[in-house]
Amino acid sequence: MAWADLETAIWSWVQAASGFAAPQVLWSNQQLSAPEGAFIRLQIGDVVALGACDEETQTTVQAWATGAVYAVGQQVISGATLWVCSVAGAGASIDAPSGQPTADGYTWTSQGASAGQEITIAELGRREFTLTVEAFGTQGQEAGNSSPRAVLSSVRRQLQLPAVRDGLRAAGLVPFDPGPVRDLSAVAGTIFEPRARFDCRFYSSEEVSVQTGYIETVNATGQLVSPGDPLSPLAVDVAATSP
Repeated sequence: MAWADLETAIWSWVQAASGFAAPQVLWSNQQLSAPEGAFIRLQIGDVVALGACDEETQTTVQAWATGAVYAVGQQVISGATLWVCSVAGAGASIDAPSGQPTADGYTWTSQGASAGQEITIAELGRREFTLTVEAFGTQGQEAGNSSPRAVLSSVRRQLQLPAVRDGLRAAGLVPFDPGPVRDLSAVAGTIFEPRARFDCRFYSSEEVSVQTGYIETVNATGQLVSPGDPLSPLAVDVAATSP
């Protein structure tokens, strides 16, 4: 998971939906003391892996070919270099990748030497976690639209807006099962503290990958044993090399 993108998407949704100033929406343990005035605190719980095992995928980078059409982000091998298409041309690729825009409209970015990096092996796993959203108010905010319960009701309700869900989806997040907003107001010391909370579950994914290459040479040694054969055992030494 891209944690920076994930946290930014969640924070942006809550901050915009609550109408609070940026310093009043913070993550749990982000600072030692609470800010002055009403504020919201966010906390992501344990990340749980879904399913018995993650899904493995294997992608092989193909050699650049004259006349092929490539899309932005697609990788090819040309010469001894791994290239990624950063600007796609209007049609077929005619000129081999280089560090400069080519006459066919393509622009390629070098990813370094290709030897040993022709294959990408990736592990993709589905994940689930629970986000806790807590709102804290001040005296005089026990009721009305500024109460913590009213603020979190608006935050929760805006999860239904397509624009909000699109922003979360762009960070790889799918919200589901938002819980009820609970009024947790209580006396803190000698002061009544308005407080509310709700939990929302999210689906996400986590991916790790490694670059590897083809097996060029395989060596095998051993013995062939045939009972009764005077030449047994026969030593065997085999080497196979890819073309």
